[in-house]
Amino acid sequence: RAAKAAAQAQLQKDIAAQSHALALTTAAWVNRDLEIIDRMAESFGGAEMIRNVDPNAADMLRRAVASRPTWLDLILVRADGTIVARGAKGRLPIDPGAAWASQVLQDQKRLVIPLGGPSHGPQIVLIAYPLRREGRVVGALGNLISLQALQNALAALPLPEGSVIMVTDRE
Repeated sequence: RAAKAAAQAQLQKDIAAQSHALALTTAAWVNRDLEIIDRMAESFGGAEMIRNVDPNAADMLRRAVASRPTWLDLILVRADGTIVARGAKGRLPIDPGAAWASQVLQDQKRLVIPLGGPSHGPQIVLIAYPLRREGRVVGALGNLISLQALQNALAALPLPEGSVIMVTDRE
């Protein structure tokens, strides 16, 4: 009996250690993907076409969207709310338009906005960034993220059955 209890206790410790390692791996993976989005917005902000809110930036946006499976669209918006360039991967399940840009321009900080999808609940998230030129906000860049594509990517991780992953923002 003591040996069986010891084996059971060791199994529980092993499962806890494996779960902890998987949680850390998953968190690192999700964090890396979100940091890529933040860095991309910063580097795009340094590109002259983006800083100038130039419609010719569409090709750059399309290449960026094509390189990331969870990204659906990048939307470049002028300070007046006019969409000037998009990098969409084809037909979108939802089109957020440009109304979100006024909030980004007003708050002058990154915003995360859950959007509805083709069925119930937010299945798409818009991560939006203000674009600055010479210290002045001149536009906004919005990145539509597919939560389903993110879920599919996470499903490839070797998680125990019944695992739940929650993504939150420190802000």
